[in-house]
Parts: sequence; structure tokens; C-alpha cells
Amino acid sequence: WDLSVPISYSQQVKGRTLLGGVGGEGDKRMSLGATFTYRGNLSLGVTYLGFLGSANLTLKENRLLTDRDQLSIVAKYSF
Repeated sequence: WDLSVPISYSQQVKGRTLLGGVGGEGDKRMSLGATFTYRGNLSLGVTYLGFLGSANLTLKENRLLTDRDQLSIVAKYSF
């Protein structure tokens, strides 16, 4: 079994996104996962994606949604 553990954190420091409505100043996200691979053909993984912070309706921050955390479970087999 091989194990990979992807970890990421992102934060929008200043301004708004080009897309608008997707986040804003202070938008923070983190992700933590684990993927187990057996003999290169079976892969089992789990990932948690968390959105940090609270809702804010100002034009500058534009964070309309807060409770958007996700948990994903993936199983792959190749032959």
C-alpha cells in the first residue's frame, strides 16, 4: 500500500474575484485528504474540503454562502 496525503490552504488576501460571487476578500478554504494505492491498480481515497469564515454581504467581501463543507470518497480500479 502507498499513501499520499494532499493538504492545501488558500486565502484571498485583497479584492474580489474576476468571476464575482465566488468569494471575496478574506475567503479562506482548506483541504485535507488521504489516498491509498495498492499495486498501482486499486486506489481508495477520502478528501475533506472546508470553507472557513462567515457570511458577509458587503460588495468587497461578497461571501454569500458559509456552510459548504464537503466530504468525498473515491474508489478506482484499473485493469
